[in-house]
Amino acid sequence: METAKRLSEERVMKTGEKILIVDDEAAIRSLFVEALEELGYRCDVAGNGLECLEKFYRVKDYEVVLLDIQMPKLNGIETLKKLKAYSPDLSIIMVSASRDLENVRAALKEGAYDYIFKPFNVNDVDAVIRRALERSNLIRANKDYQKNLEKKV
Repeated sequence: METAKRLSEERVMKTGEKILIVDDEAAIRSLFVEALEELGYRCDVAGNGLECLEKFYRVKDYEVVLLDIQMPKLNGIETLKKLKAYSPDLSIIMVSASRDLENVRAALKEGAYDYIFKPFNVNDVDAVIRRALERSNLIRANKDYQKNLEKKV
């Protein structure tokens, strides 16, 4: 188990995937950043949905977004809809202290990759992020393959 975790950490540290963490609670953002940067991810933060959209549209190189459900100004579901409209293949992982199944269903229906409950376990979050990154890599490889195939035809 320890070897698998170490290999995972080495893989991430080599590539340093960028994650946008969106939560209205500064303490939660800090916990995510501290834990994920220790695993080798590069992190950026936003305090609400509007700030998330501004950063995402400007930076555009986030591999994964961790998105809180309940936030002021623009809630997580509305932010999710806007992010997916702009970038349909983006892996968005919803985060919430609420165990309301309606929120979970709504998020998954709108295209969320997965759902994490607070308080979170760092190893669980890392595992979900790694799966989301694998999905993103497969989508990217498939698109590249299709482009190359179209060039040959």
